[in-house]
Amino acid sequence: MIKELGELNEKFYELYGRLYENGELLTPKQAALMADNLLAQYKAEYELLALKTGIEEAKELYTVRQRRGTLIPYRWRFLFWRKENYAAQVIDREIQTEIARYFNEREKALARLVEAIEKENAETLDEGNEEADETPEEPNEPTNEETPGAAETPAEESQPATQDNEATPEETEKPGAGTGAP
Repeated sequence: MIKELGELNEKFYELYGRLYENGELLTPKQAALMADNLLAQYKAEYELLALKTGIEEAKELYTVRQRRGTLIPYRWRFLFWRKENYAAQVIDREIQTEIARYFNEREKALARLVEAIEKENAETLDEGNEEADETPEEPNEPTNEETPGAAETPAEESQPATQDNEATPEETEKPGAGTGAP
């Protein structure tokens, strides 16, 4: 309306200016009558402009209010009845979708983490089995290095134990010495 009102005022300033310039050619009564007619015409055009712009403004105001009422989420709440407008329903669905996406990503990350931990545990167990294969199967049986006073040659090992082959007093002080038990 401001633009149209500026154009209307410019138009009537020009008309009043021409009336003032040519006022010497007119009688004072004619000049006053023309000025009154210009004023009446200005009032009529101003009212017409105000009504036209009022209609457009009212339509725009109604449209904006409707959009505001539709796009701003709200709930009507009564004792046992709750109704959401469409905007609230759409926003709720967007939030639920975002939350579901977040938890799905977290569950996938957790599954990858569990899988990595299980793979690491499996590798650790495989390494432990390889080390177990390298150790003797029965660790309770003494070897030549572990048993003091054991025969150093294979021929002595095959002979049965006799009194000559009994343990010395130093060896008897050690637990399991001379008995073959650890």
